[in-house]
Amino acid sequence: MGVVVAYVLAGFVSLLPRGYRNWFGPDEDLQRPALISGVLQYVTCALILLGRFVVFIQSNTAAFGASAVAQGQSLKLERAQYDLGFTLSGGYLFRPLTILLFYLTFEGVARFLAASVTREVVGTAPLYLAALAWRLCARLYSRLAGKPGARAKFRARRKAQTEAGYCPLELRPGTPPPPSSPTDPQ
Repeated sequence: MGVVVAYVLAGFVSLLPRGYRNWFGPDEDLQRPALISGVLQYVTCALILLGRFVVFIQSNTAAFGASAVAQGQSLKLERAQYDLGFTLSGGYLFRPLTILLFYLTFEGVARFLAASVTREVVGTAPLYLAALAWRLCARLYSRLAGKPGARAKFRARRKAQTEAGYCPLELRPGTPPPPSSPTDPQ
């Protein structure tokens, strides 16, 4: 039972961005769970899309048919039925949740292909966007609170080192040159 739980958790970890995923181990351990989670993402989103399409068409066909009959029009013509199907399909395709489900379906296919062909573990884009928003909020908070960020800390540390005489990029006067390597011609 513990192995199954670990495998399921590894599938969820494979959705995370690389910086957060590294906390749980190397990507080589997550290739097969990433492959399986990509397939599950594709199948789940595709089934939800199909189910929502059937419900949408059934409910809206009855509503459009009732309004057409109330206006005195007939739905016996083939053209009217084809136009109604085309209009309803277009209406379904441009709904925000449908667009999101299409994106997640294709992302599942891309994650599956990345894991199977190139053996690369790719996280999901909404979590990458959430991580980016989190970093931006943390940076904004540190600036508003007056706390130095990581770059300011690095600059202060580098300034203190150079003032103390440490300079990693060039030789200070009075220091001997580094020894030549044995492969250098004399």
